[in-house]
Amino acid sequence: MGLLLVDESKCKKDGICAKECPMAIIRQKDKESCPELVPGGELLCNLCGHCVAVCPHGALSHTQVPLVDCPPLQKDLVINEEQAVQFLRSRRSIRFFKDRPVEKETIRKLSRPLGMPLPPTTPNRWNGRSLLKRIRLRNWPG
Repeated sequence: MGLLLVDESKCKKDGICAKECPMAIIRQKDKESCPELVPGGELLCNLCGHCVAVCPHGALSHTQVPLVDCPPLQKDLVINEEQAVQFLRSRRSIRFFKDRPVEKETIRKLSRPLGMPLPPTTPNRWNGRSLLKRIRLRNWPG
């Protein structure tokens, strides 16, 4: 069994998943074929779930990223350019911390925004479960 599973009865062969994969590991041979991973794609996948989330037909599933973790975007919550600029400007780093541990549930909620998998790191790979176990997060802003 592969990393990606395609429900051929739902797949419209539009290639959206292949075009949108940030790692470019999904290909569609022609307009009559279903998408598939490129050779070695299992090793390169960053487990972001984007391929599953962008499929408007629900035809794609990922063995490591459950469909429930890849909800479609809500069109009524899409922000405009001015809101995006304001949001990005408001993202400031805070360096004042309290000397108390952060509750596990708080970490879980913040590390899975919008129900998505844990975000990838700078090199676009993330092993968040083991990383969170190794790091003792005792200081938290606020």
